[in-house]
Amino acid sequence: MWMELPVQLLHLEISFTNSLIPMLINSQFQAFDFRTTTRNEPFLQLFHCLYVYPLSVSLSRKRNLFVRVELRKDDTDVRRQPLEAMYPREPGVSLQKWAHTQVAVGTRVAYYHDEVKVSLPAIWTPLHHLLFTFFHVDLQTKLEAPKPVVIGYAALPLSTHAQLRSEISLPIMKELVPHYLQDSGKERLDYLEDGKTAFKLRLRLCSSLYPVNERIRDFFLEYDRHTLRTSPPWGSELLEAINSLKNVDSTALLQFLHPVLNMLLHLIGNGGETLQVAAFRAMVNILTRVQQESVDDAERNRFLVNYVDYAFDDFGGRQPPVYPGLSTVWGSLARSKAKGYRVGPVYDDVLAMAWFFLELVVKSMALEQTRLFYHSLPLGEDVPPMQLRDGVFRCIMQLYDCLLTEVHERCKKGLSLAKRLNSSLAFFCYDLLSIIEPRQVFELVSLYLDKFSGVCQSVLHDCKLIFLQIICDHDLYVEMPGRDPSDRYFNN
Repeated sequence: MWMELPVQLLHLEISFTNSLIPMLINSQFQAFDFRTTTRNEPFLQLFHCLYVYPLSVSLSRKRNLFVRVELRKDDTDVRRQPLEAMYPREPGVSLQKWAHTQVAVGTRVAYYHDEVKVSLPAIWTPLHHLLFTFFHVDLQTKLEAPKPVVIGYAALPLSTHAQLRSEISLPIMKELVPHYLQDSGKERLDYLEDGKTAFKLRLRLCSSLYPVNERIRDFFLEYDRHTLRTSPPWGSELLEAINSLKNVDSTALLQFLHPVLNMLLHLIGNGGETLQVAAFRAMVNILTRVQQESVDDAERNRFLVNYVDYAFDDFGGRQPPVYPGLSTVWGSLARSKAKGYRVGPVYDDVLAMAWFFLELVVKSMALEQTRLFYHSLPLGEDVPPMQLRDGVFRCIMQLYDCLLTEVHERCKKGLSLAKRLNSSLAFFCYDLLSIIEPRQVFELVSLYLDKFSGVCQSVLHDCKLIFLQIICDHDLYVEMPGRDPSDRYFNN
């Protein structure tokens, strides 16, 4: 039985020495730490297994019972071999088809203390199930190795039971018939003990793929149905699942932070206007919650920084880049705010998390730039700047203008949010100088300077100086002489 130990490879060097044969046994094993599933941090390693704990079998007559556990793909052919999914107890052995409990001898109620670890398939179907086979061993026979006799079976569908942590009770079937999981097959089944639930067990799902939390699981399911086109095109179920994400508890939200953000960004990129807005608002809510729960009170939550820097890959080029859709949705909300429409308190949260969205836009552009020129670029040459399409650049200009208005208005009130937003916009331009055509970046810089021209307030001057200091620190931004020796200006 596996013990609950930290996740690490434990090297055991056990030496046995006697007067005849010195012997050194080297063995390796890996133990899973159940505390991994309760920590408030994103899952960064892949694990996808199910721990099965047979508890008891209650029968009306005494038996010498043991239980065989196996994982089956479907119930069509009862003679089909199970999947190789059972972790062996011996180190260095491949996955097995079966696992067995110990034998409970001479009892009507057999109790077990075994732990069976099952490797789960990445994709489940409603027919994936655990099959338990119950064997009786006749210990009174004079044979040296008595043959176990099957007395019954029990089946447990994964899709409906794997996430349960409470005790599960199942009836025991006398025989297996084709389609024994389905209602049509159940009509032909006979049960031991008059169909009473004679077998009890407990499960523990440990998975970074399949969430135990019901709301996240529903969101994953509806997202898959929508992207695979297996649900109605209007996506009302997906919309409801997106809106329910705000009620997910913080631990589950952090654990599945990366896939949730990836799915929401995909919907923001090309999910249709209604889903785009809903996904963006849900994402703002999630980012705000994660930021507010930072244990170190840092301005930028480390989990969010790690997501942008390491986890986000813009879907590896398999989907359209995120930045056009993200800029469009964000810009639409910003223009509504600028026109005086009520956008709710969510907009202050958008501004507080602007650094995150701006860095996503930059990285999405950088990844597209790399994909465009990677195969055609001669060895040793730098990646050339990317020219943004007119429609996309116009959208970014409008968004940038709205954000500058927020900086301008909030600086007059002395709000710290305005200073943070000002620095985020400066670093946004700084980063873009290495990615897109510098002329397009300087249109953004010119827009900034026009917005702050003719203003005599010291706090606005401070913002402008910080902006210029950040921009001019870029390698492409150098001091150039003008036509007259007394005229000097900056360019790239």
